This record gives sequence, structure tokens and C-alpha cells, in this order.
Amino acid sequence: ETISLGEKNQKDGAEIIKEREQRAEAKQRKKRKGRSDAFD
Repeated sequence: ETISLGEKNQKDGAEIIKEREQRAEAKQRKKRKGRSDAFD
């Protein structure tokens, strides 16, 4: 049970990291686009 719990935590960690990267990417894209971001 401990192993499966660790695997779950590892997967959740990867998901969180992926989400964080996507959010940072979106923020940078928004900054780069500037005013044209309104058309998104």
C-alpha cells in the first residue's frame, strides 16, 4: 500500500509541475502578445 501511495504522489507531483509550467507559459505569452491578448 505504501508503494501505491508513493506512486500516486509521484503522479500528482508531475501533474502539478506540468500545470505550473503551463500557467507560467500562458503568462509569458500574454505578456509578449500585449494588447492583442484581448482577441483570445
